[in-house]
This record gives sequence, C-alpha cells and structure tokens, in this order.
Amino acid sequence: MIDDRRHSMTQESAPTAADRARYHGDLALFRRRKRLALAVGVVSTVLAILLIAFGVALALGAQNTISGKFLVQQHVPGPDGSISLPENGTYAIHSAERDLPECTVTDLDGVRLTTTRSTAPEAPDVPLAMFEAAKGGYTVHCEGGNDGVSVYSTDNLDTVFNGWRSLLLQAVPFVVAGLALLAVARLVPARIAPERLRPVIPD
Repeated sequence: MIDDRRHSMTQESAPTAADRARYHGDLALFRRRKRLALAVGVVSTVLAILLIAFGVALALGAQNTISGKFLVQQHVPGPDGSISLPENGTYAIHSAERDLPECTVTDLDGVRLTTTRSTAPEAPDVPLAMFEAAKGGYTVHCEGGNDGVSVYSTDNLDTVFNGWRSLLLQAVPFVVAGLALLAVARLVPARIAPERLRPVIPD
C-alpha cells in the first residue's frame, strides 16, 4: 500500500509533456526578447558614441580665435564686382571695414535686385543690405568701392558674428542626444527582457 502511494506521488509530481513543451516555448520567447534587448543596447550605444564624438569634435573645432566670417562661405566681389551664389536664398551684404554704403546688386542680364537695409538679430548694431537671389552669377557695386564688402547667406550670420560660440552651441544637442541614447542602452534592454521573465525549468 505504501509503495503504491509513493508511486502515485511520483507520477503526480513529474512534469508532463505539456509542461515541457510550455517551458521550451517560453524559453524560446525569452531568448528572442534577449536578442532584441541586445540589439537595442548595441545600436543605442554605437549611435550614442557617434553623436557624442561628433559633438565633442564640434566643440574642439570651435576652440579657436578665427573670425566667424572665415568659418562659413563668404562671397567676396571680384574686381568687376562679380559674385557667384551657390543656391537660392536670402543673402546679406556686409562691410567689415566701414559703415555699409549704398550697394546695388544686378543679375547677369543687368536687372537690379531689390535690396533692403536691415540688421541681424545676432548683431543688431551692424547694418546689412538684404536681398533675395536665385543660384547664379551677380554683380555687386557699393558707393566708394567694394573694399571690405562680403556677401553671406543669412543662414550663416550667427556664425559670422558669434564665431566659435555659435559652433559650440551647435555641439550641445549632439552631446545631449548621445547621453540620452546611453541611458536608453542601459535601461531599455532590462525592460525588454527582465530576468523575472526567464522561465523556470519544470521539476
């Protein structure tokens, strides 16, 4: 009688085929989650390193005393006043050596473009002459000559007037984004495949 009871208890406690199949299914699912967690961690870490490295490179490149006007593309009128603009946009005429005189801009057909006296938010005390232009060649003539006169895209005025400080500020978003991705690489994989989800081997 006792032996029959022991045999019955052993049969009841042994894992069934369904238990083993459920375990292997749960284990396969957990391993897939682990692989996904590993991929997220690796990709996030690589992107984070690249973003931080790019931000640091920008910051290091900004540590110089070069004038901002040499950090961007400037269009200096030639002896005949000719310039070549690389793309459509808004441009500004700036004089580095004197107050900006009256300037005219004409296209290759001799048609005069409309210029507007203005200033940039980055340098409200510096007079500029703004004009809209398409990609192509133009002629710039300023009263008293073109000495010290340059033409810049208005997109670059921040760098022209703020120099390396502008580049330094441009580096901040990359560093911040890189640090955020490092946090993602550390926290998200643990949430995708936490150890508490690892299936227990059936007894």
